[in-house]
Amino acid sequence: MDTFWSDSVGRRERTVDVQLAISRDGETWFRGGDRQTFLPTGSEGTWDRHRVYPANSAPIRVGDELWFYYQGRAERHGYEEAPEQRRREPWLAPGHPEDPPLLPEVPANGGIGLARLRRDGFISIDAGSHSGRLLSKPLFFRGKNLHLNAVANKGRIRAELFLAERVASRHPAWNWAIHAPLPGFSLEDCIPIREDTTNGVLRWKGAGDLQSLENKPVVIRFELTQASLHSFWVD
Repeated sequence: MDTFWSDSVGRRERTVDVQLAISRDGETWFRGGDRQTFLPTGSEGTWDRHRVYPANSAPIRVGDELWFYYQGRAERHGYEEAPEQRRREPWLAPGHPEDPPLLPEVPANGGIGLARLRRDGFISIDAGSHSGRLLSKPLFFRGKNLHLNAVANKGRIRAELFLAERVASRHPAWNWAIHAPLPGFSLEDCIPIREDTTNGVLRWKGAGDLQSLENKPVVIRFELTQASLHSFWVD
């Protein structure tokens, strides 16, 4: 979503950048990423220095990347209303301590740009040198292999599998229980992922594939050490 910095001063004054907004039904929305900028404006003197607007289309998947086309502008938003000395480079009034240096050339006023992101790279679950664990909800899947999009070249990611059992509860979200890991699918049996990959496959020593678990309520417990997990899937 476009974000207009109307109250900012200095470098961000009257600029437009892009933040993430998330919805599961297309009606209820919330801000993602703690309102951090997702697509920033360009550097000083560039054609997209003060405004960026994403294309009205979904990102395009190209190999292991997502491509985002966008429009950029060199002028500040509403620059026609700004004082004459603040409409173009250097944007701030002469003598202001934040004045950027004057450039000998005049930058282009606008253009079309391309931003690239790793597949599923919008967000991740991260762990440092102290291992952290992530427990999935019960999953029903069809497929043989557990795939990860992860960065673990400085650490590792392992996982263990549980068969979930229904239990009586007044709270629908709490009506599942897990006990011991499935035989052959414990953390100790897991062969860790230790690379930066958009399509790594987790395997377990001596265990077959996951086909025997199809259409059963399976809980995955990931263990991350000095690693980031972007997404996972079974096929």
